[in-house]
Amino acid sequence: MKESRQERLKICVFVNVDWFILSHFADYLKKIVAQNFDVTVLTLNTGRCEEIRALGITVIELDLRRGYSSPYSEFKSWVEIYRTLRTLSPDILELITIKPVLYGGLVAKMLKINKTVYYMSGLGAIFTYQTSLGRLRAAMVTYLYKLIMRSSLTQVIVENEDDKHTFTHVVGLPETQVHLIRGVGVDMNQFSPVNRTISGNLRVALVSRLLYDKGVLEFVEAAKLCKSTRPEVEFLLIGDTDPTNPASISQKDLDDFRRDNIVELLGHSMDVANLMKTFDILVLPSYREGFPKVIMEAAATGLPVVTTDVTGCRSAVVHNQTGLIVPSKNVEALGKSIGKLLDSPKLRSTMGDNARQFAELNFDVNQLSATHISVWN
Repeated sequence: MKESRQERLKICVFVNVDWFILSHFADYLKKIVAQNFDVTVLTLNTGRCEEIRALGITVIELDLRRGYSSPYSEFKSWVEIYRTLRTLSPDILELITIKPVLYGGLVAKMLKINKTVYYMSGLGAIFTYQTSLGRLRAAMVTYLYKLIMRSSLTQVIVENEDDKHTFTHVVGLPETQVHLIRGVGVDMNQFSPVNRTISGNLRVALVSRLLYDKGVLEFVEAAKLCKSTRPEVEFLLIGDTDPTNPASISQKDLDDFRRDNIVELLGHSMDVANLMKTFDILVLPSYREGFPKVIMEAAATGLPVVTTDVTGCRSAVVHNQTGLIVPSKNVEALGKSIGKLLDSPKLRSTMGDNARQFAELNFDVNQLSATHISVWN
């Protein structure tokens, strides 16, 4: 019995925080466990590690700060990661989110781990800001990618064409090592359409962490424009702030939202699937995404989506068929497109039906998880 256990392929998945792996990769992990692989997850515990263990997975909790702290703390984290991975000695190491990618990637190179998979779920805030300092940081991170990823043992997963171009042309990886997988997918049964009857006020929602680069301010301003002529429409913000993220919405802005009473703040929801069934339109005015899961969820629910013409978002919506795409940071265009859907039940219905069909073809979690596994299996 011990011999057969030792022969099992050892897979280590390193993600910055426990809730993210549960929200995005639970189905993927279940499928790996079902194939009798020996799976270990490295992550920061925010109170949800037991849910990961309940899937039949070993969890090693790391003291990993999501943002930058101090040189000493960062070095201490890196040493802990090095010691942990040296002890585990996995056959396959999968790194998800930027700090695991950079720190884990450097360790993998030093330890010469058999195979390293980098899951690039969007290139993050570093590639969003257009200031001189922002461009410098992006250049530094790109250099580090080149340092850790240029190996025949490396496989990189990206979620959109723009990021694929970055890794093949900027980082310089062969196309055979860069795999395009359009998101993590959604459960098509859990997220399913309902018959929408206009018995109450129409509801327009933004579901995301409350970050400036998710377009929260633009959403609130667009809501003001729409409500000036349609005061009965409900605009909802679902999600919490993220204090470790430099783009997190300030307390002052939250207080302003409550005072102005243009949007209703519902906080974080543990049941987005059922909540979405009460929406009429989903809005995501983001500045950049990998491949937004919330748009996949909305499409599966049969909701028309209004989003921005940016990396990730434009790949998830077919303009004028499953939703509407507007220029980034353009409040007037955003409000106009939301208003167009609010004023046309037929358009909402047609786009919602199209969105569900598109989701069935492209966003099924079973299909996307299987593709994910095929990258290294």
